[in-house]
Formats: sequence, structure tokens, C-alpha cells
Amino acid sequence: MIVSKTDPLEFHKSAYEKATSQGKEFKRKQTFIAWLRLFLFLIIPFGIWIIYHGNSAGYFLTAAGIISFLVAVRWYIKLERSTREQLIITRLHLQELAAIGDDITSFDAGLEFTDTKHPFSYDLDVFGRESLFQHICRTVTLKGKTRLAELLSDPVNSPEAIKARQEFVSSLASDPSFSTEFRTAGKMNMAENSSLEGLETWLKSAPGFLRHKWIRSASFFSPAIIILLLILNATIGLSTTWLWLPIGFNSLLLGRYLAEINKIHGDLSTTSSLIAQLSGLLSVTGKYSFSTIEFQQIKKDSADVSQSINKLYKIFNTFDLRLNMIAGAVLNLFFLFDFHCLFSLKKWKSENSGLL
Repeated sequence: MIVSKTDPLEFHKSAYEKATSQGKEFKRKQTFIAWLRLFLFLIIPFGIWIIYHGNSAGYFLTAAGIISFLVAVRWYIKLERSTREQLIITRLHLQELAAIGDDITSFDAGLEFTDTKHPFSYDLDVFGRESLFQHICRTVTLKGKTRLAELLSDPVNSPEAIKARQEFVSSLASDPSFSTEFRTAGKMNMAENSSLEGLETWLKSAPGFLRHKWIRSASFFSPAIIILLLILNATIGLSTTWLWLPIGFNSLLLGRYLAEINKIHGDLSTTSSLIAQLSGLLSVTGKYSFSTIEFQQIKKDSADVSQSINKLYKIFNTFDLRLNMIAGAVLNLFFLFDFHCLFSLKKWKSENSGLL
């Protein structure tokens, strides 16, 4: 069925039905992976039990269980995000369908921009309930909402500028899927309490313990020793008692700096939503091509930072695996996962310190 993008009612109704169907499918898969994840986790203690009884096959079973469990965790997170994305899309289309029926109560009224002393905005109901702002506002960032309010409060009066803006709006209106995808990307990671100032502060900070070269060396050698000991145990029967030495060292190292690592992760959590939002918005902008010069310039400017922001978002996303109690414990005790994430963030900072 071909849906006309020039008929708003038809477009939003069809898109709503599609998103609803896809959301149910993602939810079904998510439930299946949740049970699969539990089964794979139970393989790990079973493999350890086999090792305890002297069967070297337990090592391979345990390793397979750990790897499969971690893959299932990542898969579940991805499906959870997809399910949430479809839920947001359905809500957006429901809002637009309601707006077609003259119900705009779900949109921001811009009450904070009301100014009784303004030359015309108060008298013409530019802001407030049932206002022009509420009718047209589809912004997903605080900066975008503020910019729209500025444009309405202080409109251009040059014929050339007015014509250029009309062409720009007309170009965007020609493909409503862009607006839906852009707003979805923005709402997936609302960053109301985040700011670029917080990101700038993080870029300028430098945790003292990351300067120690021996910690960086340990983050590679200790996991390598654990893997080597597991191989030797499986091949020549080396006692598993030796494993407690590197695992114990990892525990002590993590314990020594855990408070600082938690603080770094906590600080980044206030910024990660902003990074995720920027990453999503830049990705959507890069996918579309509109004929106006203004959009082409926006696309060109965003391309310069999109790759770096996407890389930072992936590091943040990976770092958040520590929030899963089981996955975080396994990754840290065996591989010093937190330190690898912190060193990746440090490297990103050194390469992109002048990004903003």
C-alpha cells in the first residue's frame, strides 16, 4: 500500500498502525531474549560445577556461557531500545492525528515566553495555550525551543530572508517522515537536565589515577594472565587455585578506585543523555537530502562532528554495561572492564578536546 505524504491524515494513520505492529513484534522478541538470557546465565555455574569435578570441558562450557550471556544482554538492550522507539513513534503520530482534529494540548504552549510588554506577541497570542507557538512547536531540545521563540518574537523583515525561510519550511514539509524520525531521535534521549557546559567540564577534567602507566599495563596483563591460566588448566591440568591471584588483584584494584570510577560514571550519566540525543539527531540529519541551501549547510556542519559524537556515544553506551550487576561483575573481575572504558574515554578526549 502506497501512502501519500501529502495527505497528513493518511500518512499519520498508516505510520501509527505500522509503529504499533512493529512495537508488538519487538516486545515479543524482547520477552524471548529475557528467558534465553536467564538460561545462558545458568550455564555458567553449571560449567564451573563441571570444572570442580575435574572435567576440562567445563572451561569451554563456562566460556561459551559467559560470551553468550553477554551477547544476549546486548541483544536485549537493543530490543528494549527498539521497543521504546516504536512506542515514542506511536505517541508522536497520535499527537499529530489529534492536532488534525484541532486538539493541540499535548504540545508545548511556550508559557515561559509570554511577555505582556512585547510589542505584539502578547496581543497576537504568539505564546500560551492555543497560541501560534503551540500549533507549530515540534522541537525536542531546549535550545531548539528557545530558538523558535526568538524567531517568533523577533521575526525577519527582509523579503529575501522571508522567502528563503518559506522555501526551507516547504522543503521540510515535503517529507514528514523526516520530522517524525528527527523528533523520535530527540525524544529517545531527552536531555532536559544536561548541557554542553557539563560536557565541557568533563572534557577539561582528568582523573589522577588514569595517569599511572602501571594501571594501564595491568588492565591488559591481568586479563591476559587469566586467559592464559584458563588455557593451561584446560590443556595440562594446572590448578585453578592460580586463578585467584589475578582475580584477587583485579578485585583489589577495582576496590581501590571504585568510588572514583562510580563518581566519573555518575557525572557522565548527566551528560550521556545529551550525547545520545546529539548522536541521534546528527544521524537523522545526515540521512536526508533537501534542496535548500540552508539545509545543505546544516548537513555539512553536522557531518564534521557526527562521527566523533557517535563514537563517544558508543563508548558511553558500552560503559553503561556496568549497570548490569552480573555482566558488570564478570567483565570487571576478569577483564577490568571499567578501566578499559575510562582509557577509551581518555583517548577520545585527547583526540576531540576542541570539538565544541
